[in-house]
Amino acid sequence: ILFVWLTAQVNFLIPALNTISDLCQLRQSVAGVTFLAFGNGCADLFSMLAATLSGPYGMELAVGEVLGNGMFVFCAVQGIIAILSPFKMHSGEYVRDCLFYTISIFFTMIILVDKKIDFYEGVACILIYVCYVLTVLYF
Repeated sequence: ILFVWLTAQVNFLIPALNTISDLCQLRQSVAGVTFLAFGNGCADLFSMLAATLSGPYGMELAVGEVLGNGMFVFCAVQGIIAILSPFKMHSGEYVRDCLFYTISIFFTMIILVDKKIDFYEGVACILIYVCYVLTVLYF
């Protein structure tokens, strides 16, 4: 099933993303942190919501899912791709992404100290992402 999904992404979704980014006159990096990230993150949104609403330990499952997913994508996926098809990347962009990822992990640690997340912390999380997108867009 995952292989079929990967094939569908390569054959249909990635060309569609390229077309949309060309029509919107977006750089590939901007399209990646907006459209592609949103498309990949929608499944996480629904699984985290379901986990959180599932019971008293649902939030632990949700936090584990988002942190585990982030680590898997950031480390394992890059490693697998580098083994199968080595690639070059801009070091400045990579450092920028690592910095924002570190900020988001640090902020998550602060949230987890009191074992709850409230409205303002949720808004702060969204603002971190907005700052990230704006940084990619303008710098």
